[in-house]
Amino acid sequence: MEKEIIPVFILGAPRNGTTWLGNTLGKIEEAFCPQHELHHGFHESNILRYKRYYGDISNTEDYINCLEDYSSSDYFKLAEGNKEYFYKNRKKSFFQVYLKMMDRYCKKHEKKFWVTKLDPMFFVYNKEWQVFKDIINERYKDIKYIGIKRNFEDYFKSYVYMEGENFQRRVSKIYYPVTTLLGVARYSAYYDKIDKIIKQQNSLFIDFADFKKDHENQLKRISEYLPTKNTNWITKPDKYKPNSSFAKKKERTLEALTKIFISIYRFILGLFPSIAILVLTAYEKIKGEERPGYRKLIKAKYFPDKFMKELDDSSAYQIKEKVRSMSGE
Repeated sequence: MEKEIIPVFILGAPRNGTTWLGNTLGKIEEAFCPQHELHHGFHESNILRYKRYYGDISNTEDYINCLEDYSSSDYFKLAEGNKEYFYKNRKKSFFQVYLKMMDRYCKKHEKKFWVTKLDPMFFVYNKEWQVFKDIINERYKDIKYIGIKRNFEDYFKSYVYMEGENFQRRVSKIYYPVTTLLGVARYSAYYDKIDKIIKQQNSLFIDFADFKKDHENQLKRISEYLPTKNTNWITKPDKYKPNSSFAKKKERTLEALTKIFISIYRFILGLFPSIAILVLTAYEKIKGEERPGYRKLIKAKYFPDKFMKELDDSSAYQIKEKVRSMSGE
């Protein structure tokens, strides 16, 4: 059992301030939080998505494929993962690979905490969450959970206007019924599970509005909860700006048709919460098991022209600006 290292899991649906919270925790001197400009700072680990993608790695060939693929990911590089170590010290599952990688970083750099966002897919696949929870409860003496949540309307605006390859689809009237259903289902299913975890575990909950308006006091709450060695980090300037990719569109309101769909879906899911899980599992099956990681670091370094075109095609304008600044353009 790890007695010195404490995992800190951020609980929250996408577009609810999890990246901002992660970057804030990254200011703590005793904490390791994988960050990079190409990920708006805080880089999500996608633990369950990776585990489901690689599957059972007890077979040697599958284990090799897992390591060779994962070691090329941005996350593995930012966590200073050592592929040679994992070949010499074989692990039974991806969960164990991930946890050992994070623990090794903390020991090497004398960090007390490591921080990650708990993969929202755990809120959909409950059996996977039970397996992971048993593993971490057995492995660590202390575990921290920090939840964050914004009001639904602000979340939904951020979801709809978020930059990326699916932006045009989300704002298209043709896709309103589907994109609205997914947005409502995620918020409903994720926070139904998050609220239960908050109640069951030694957790801290932060309201997004308070995090924004009463920022310093919320950081003091975090410092007391963990607890941190000191509060010097609270006054440190932010290295990464909050990831508000819909900021330029704040003056826009939701379409009347979208509001109608939202009202209908929230009413139905309020009566039958299990439908939200069915919607999300069906969506995952239709979408298929896609490779969950990123190789932005490799692309930006060795294939900058191709990478810039990918960013253009996916409307990832904020990342594109960062690539330009990194290259000195």
